[in-house]
Amino acid sequence: MPDPLHLSQHSFSVLHCWCLLLCLHRAVWTNCSDRFPHPYTEADAVQWIQQCLRGTQQTVGVPSQLAVVHQDAGVIGGIGVFHRTDVQRFTKEIGYWLAENFWGKGIMPEVVGVFLQYVWAKFPETARIEGNVYDYNERSAKVLLKHGFKPEGRLVKAAFKSGKFA
Repeated sequence: MPDPLHLSQHSFSVLHCWCLLLCLHRAVWTNCSDRFPHPYTEADAVQWIQQCLRGTQQTVGVPSQLAVVHQDAGVIGGIGVFHRTDVQRFTKEIGYWLAENFWGKGIMPEVVGVFLQYVWAKFPETARIEGNVYDYNERSAKVLLKHGFKPEGRLVKAAFKSGKFA
């Protein structure tokens, strides 16, 4: 990962709520699930951070959500896995976001690579990691392809985002 960057669970604290607020602009939100509302408020940031901390408790102290931290800019993104349940209990779904002014700098491919190694090491029961990408988010699809993800199909009208099906 580039020198000025690192992943941290400790950066997900109430002190970083304002940084998260700055990062989740509409351009970022259009590529995320609706777990992140728009507009994104301080209360939303606090709720998300509390959810991340509860998730860490459920995974016996191993965080599933990490902050992408730039040494000068602070929190510039996030990456995590959601643990599936029931018959998909050995599957994880990866999700990530990056502040818009850091797009196109090769950051997410590096972050995803490091994070995938982390997931395989920390959650050894994992048999599969999958990622869902909206059809208009080609950059994100390329990030996953770069790390060995394979397209398995196209989900038509499976998501409703920004007032239209994606």
